[in-house]
Amino acid sequence: MGILDWPGKSAAAPGQDEHPAVHHMLDVAAVAECLIAPFGFDRPLQQALVLLVALHDLGKISESFRRMLREEVPQTLRHWELTEILLFELDPLLAARLGGDPWHRQTLYAAVAGHHGRPPKRALGGLANAGRRPRDYR
Repeated sequence: MGILDWPGKSAAAPGQDEHPAVHHMLDVAAVAECLIAPFGFDRPLQQALVLLVALHDLGKISESFRRMLREEVPQTLRHWELTEILLFELDPLLAARLGGDPWHRQTLYAAVAGHHGRPPKRALGGLANAGRRPRDYR
């Protein structure tokens, strides 16, 4: 199975192809890049923000999302909850690009995963020291 085989959006009309999840995530990242460009963020911050936006629907690359979309099978974990789990799993890779400490990254992951206005409430993931706020925020 290839990366383009994971649907991100329903087909526009019966008999048409679904919009692949990876295409949707890249579309949204391209828009985000254009929207944040006028703010003049330094390049590493801009790239980190675009990366997070690109990963916002990572949980759609799952059998449960495909079955929900194609067969109307309810999901146990919604795609945004899966996104948060996957971001935690990918934290060793993401930390190198995002920087910051675990508390900040966990907060960013929850924000990215909660992009539908429903932040995950299952206390998923949990990075080392993520439950404690940094001293300068107390």
